[in-house]
Amino acid sequence: MEEATHKKEYWYVLFVFNGKEHKVAKDFAVRFKGESVSSFVPTKDKVFRGKGKNKIEKELLFPGYVLVESTLTSKEFLRLAVEYVFTSSDIIKILSNSAERSSEIAIKDEERNAWMRLLGHTNNIEISIGFIEKDKVHITHGPLTGIEGVIKKINRHKREATIEIEFMGRLTETKIAVEIMKKSV
Repeated sequence: MEEATHKKEYWYVLFVFNGKEHKVAKDFAVRFKGESVSSFVPTKDKVFRGKGKNKIEKELLFPGYVLVESTLTSKEFLRLAVEYVFTSSDIIKILSNSAERSSEIAIKDEERNAWMRLLGHTNNIEISIGFIEKDKVHITHGPLTGIEGVIKKINRHKREATIEIEFMGRLTETKIAVEIMKKSV
């Protein structure tokens, strides 16, 4: 009886011209169909008030970036994608995860796992819901549940939290949707 083998998953990052993210993700998926790669554009919920009601829209999490998920190692991925990247008028380059070693292009496992937790299966960071008690944020629902420590600032008026998380080896601040239901002192 053959044992099923699970290949390791890697994420790679394409730096693209703003406004071309969805086009590149689609073109990349079509070009490399059947090659153990899938591309996506990570998004986040954005809450705004319109006509007296809260509305949620999706917006790009990282404008100018497309993520590629693959079981291919860095060398295999480079061999597969380099010609396409250099001939595409929409892709600027493949990002490297290390300043010293340009062949290290996959996002580190710890980073990928942290982002996967936030993005879920939809590749979208949904709104988190919580409350503030004695200047401490408690998230009761959503992707920030249990990881309140990454929250650096809450803007209740804009319904957003500024979080700090690693992306491509650097600490990055990004704003994501959060609804604070109550604040008590």
